[in-house]
Amino acid sequence: MASSIQSAASVSNLADRLRVRANEVQKLTTENSSLQRMLHESQQEVEKLKGENNSLLKLVSSYSVDTLRRLDMLQVSNKEFWETMRGSWLGLRGAVLFLQRLPEHNGLHLYCRIKDLQVRSLVYMYSTGETASSHINIIIKDLQVLMRGR
Repeated sequence: MASSIQSAASVSNLADRLRVRANEVQKLTTENSSLQRMLHESQQEVEKLKGENNSLLKLVSSYSVDTLRRLDMLQVSNKEFWETMRGSWLGLRGAVLFLQRLPEHNGLHLYCRIKDLQVRSLVYMYSTGETASSHINIIIKDLQVLMRGR
């Protein structure tokens, strides 16, 4: 009988250890499921962020391309402006030299008017964003009016 009591105690002890192990397995299974769910959510978040990153890269690329285009256009128009201005100033210089040969009063008066027109047309051009050619046209028209009024 002692051996059967000892066997029963041993079986009971094994059953207790088995229950403890089963509880540990259940906890680990629950933890594993939770970690898998978190992994899946993290993977979805990574995919979402990759999509946003691609969108931002496209936006930045588009912006940089547009900015470079605008810079190129500004450089070209700036070059054209200064080339046109150089021609315009040479033409105005010729007109001023001509006017300086006129009698003192008339020549000086027209010279001052031309300088005034230059300043006004430059201010107008920068305030309205007009091109250099429009600026030159304004000066030429004003000069024609001045010459007719003489």
